[in-house]
Amino acid sequence: MRLQPTTIQNVVNYTVVVNASNESGKLLPGMTATVDFVIGEKKDVLLVPNSAIQFKPDQEMLDKVTRNLRAEMAARRPGGGGADRVESQSAQEGRQGVEFRHRTGGSNNAGTRSRVFYVNENGEPAVAFFVPGATDGRNTEIKESRTLAEKLQVIIGTNKAAKTEKVTATPFGMPAPPGGTRGGRRGGF
Repeated sequence: MRLQPTTIQNVVNYTVVVNASNESGKLLPGMTATVDFVIGEKKDVLLVPNSAIQFKPDQEMLDKVTRNLRAEMAARRPGGGGADRVESQSAQEGRQGVEFRHRTGGSNNAGTRSRVFYVNENGEPAVAFFVPGATDGRNTEIKESRTLAEKLQVIIGTNKAAKTEKVTATPFGMPAPPGGTRGGRRGGF
């Protein structure tokens, strides 16, 4: 990399010299090339679209998710008080505008968890937390999650028209409809 940048239309450019074989003679002097540097490769990993990670629900959806979490916790631990803790945590997140990243304790140095909202088996919105891995800018690897699996519909947006709300979701492992956002899938990048 030559440390003599040029600025063209407020974009700083550096010249990089790359040694490449040209046995076919297709590369000619003065040609401009675009090069992708592969810094890692993953195969057969579960992916979630970044648009699902960036989705911010409105207060109504947050309240519904909180009620569902509370009911789920109450069903798991009757009389255990866990539901109150979940409710106050969700309410706190709602007041803070829903945190995108959550710090975790323990020996995991990365300590970063992300969250996505999804459509549960009852057709209701729910939230799932996961440990993110590599990203290609459009999708992020799910390294660890108790909830997320192939073909689960993650929420990437809502469309409020009149008094009805339609949730836009993409299922894991399924291609997006033509012109739509590609959903999470098992694959690689």
